[in-house]
Amino acid sequence: MNNVDFRRLDMTLLLVFHLLAETGKLTTAADRLGLTQSAVSHALKRLREITGDPLFERSHRGMRPTRRAEVLLPTVRQIIELSRSIVEPPEPFTPERAKGVVKIGAADMHQATLFRRSMRRMFDMAPGLQLRALRSYHQIDPDALIEGRTDIALGQGYGGRSLTVSRLLYRDPFVVLARQGHEAFLTQITPERYAGLLHLQTSPNSELTGRVDDALSNVGLRRRVVASLPLFSPTFCAMTGTDLVTVAPLTVARFQAGRYGLECHAPPVPLPPIVVEATMLTSRRSDPMLDFVMDVIVATGAEIAAELAQDPLGTA
Repeated sequence: MNNVDFRRLDMTLLLVFHLLAETGKLTTAADRLGLTQSAVSHALKRLREITGDPLFERSHRGMRPTRRAEVLLPTVRQIIELSRSIVEPPEPFTPERAKGVVKIGAADMHQATLFRRSMRRMFDMAPGLQLRALRSYHQIDPDALIEGRTDIALGQGYGGRSLTVSRLLYRDPFVVLARQGHEAFLTQITPERYAGLLHLQTSPNSELTGRVDDALSNVGLRRRVVASLPLFSPTFCAMTGTDLVTVAPLTVARFQAGRYGLECHAPPVPLPPIVVEATMLTSRRSDPMLDFVMDVIVATGAEIAAELAQDPLGTA
């Protein structure tokens, strides 16, 4: 079939072909399609011209498909079913019957807390869904959403609000961590004494400065950072049995600090909290599966926000 013949095909011709193959009668096909018998006969004539085959031959039982028509019938059925899926409304989304994969971009600290808890909540409601956690930075990368590498991003949003929609989950305060019984924290620590301690820094790129340095600089102080590590777990492990100190978001500290023998303390200088949001493309808000997962994440974020408000130092 050349391109000209292909353009002559339309859905009515395929429906006529399908009903003639199913019923073998021109009158029945015409009735079901709401067409006249002459219109169905004309459609069959066009099909014969396009395919170069009679397609149906008269017999005592009606119109009998040729060998070529029998070969074409499964493909025509598939085309009709696919076409129906375009115009018919989809089945209502029900979590317990849903199946699919949702890609969530999240920094390690969000994977260990927000993602972990959202996953447990979601699987109770939608056991057929699967989540893929993809490592990212806390600052959300809009390109990962636009290019489809992630469906939902967890972290701090960005300025391009026309392309994305973000839901504020919680603000995660920073706490100071030190070994249990650290002498510097037996009484309320001053900024000067805090700056004089030996510090570990946690930074995705292992940078040696961060928000603590900015806060100390505001009061005319500097600290000594002896090392920088990209993840919180190695930082906490490196502190074991030493007088080193570090800072971490409270959600991370309350989840991991105890296993390393560390205690949480209020920072002696103000540190801005981490803003945690869930972000997706505005154009994908009509996807009920993504909306469901977003709602689960938001509900989990609300739980975490309430816990942070009740226990600001993670002592519970």
